Amino acid sequence: MAKWYLVSQNQSYQYEFAKQILWSPQRNRDGSQSNSYECMQNIKTGDIIINVHHQHIMGISIAISDSYAAAKPAEFHKYIWGQAGWQVDLKMHHLKIPLAPEREFFANPNHKRADHDAFNKHGNINQAYLFELSPSEISHIKDLVLAFLLDF
Repeated sequence: MAKWYLVSQNQSYQYEFAKQILWSPQRNRDGSQSNSYECMQNIKTGDIIINVHHQHIMGISIAISDSYAAAKPAEFHKYIWGQAGWQVDLKMHHLKIPLAPEREFFANPNHKRADHDAFNKHGNINQAYLFELSPSEISHIKDLVLAFLLDF
């Protein structure tokens, strides 16, 4: 069964959308591990990724490759990320769905994963790159995407 992830692409949005990829460093700047970057290693072909940019769902993607080691793209030279990274190739479908009206749902502790949740207590996306979504978050996001596509 496919896993569902949410990626917060505030810094890398334009490049990753143009190239239809996800890319993250393998470690934090100080060499420590990051749950978000470790999560990148777990993405497999067929997994679903919700692409978010500035609190809007900007796309829904399917992984067309397993995660693999890849050097930092030259376009990311201005970021202080390390050179060693993880990459996933995607097939993206563009959307634009605001998440602000959904804050109450995402703030509800009953909808959260036990570890490394995508949303904080206010229903905003936590500061990190990638999160695995909980079953209730997946269900709610499916409903949002369907309503958007059907123009409800």
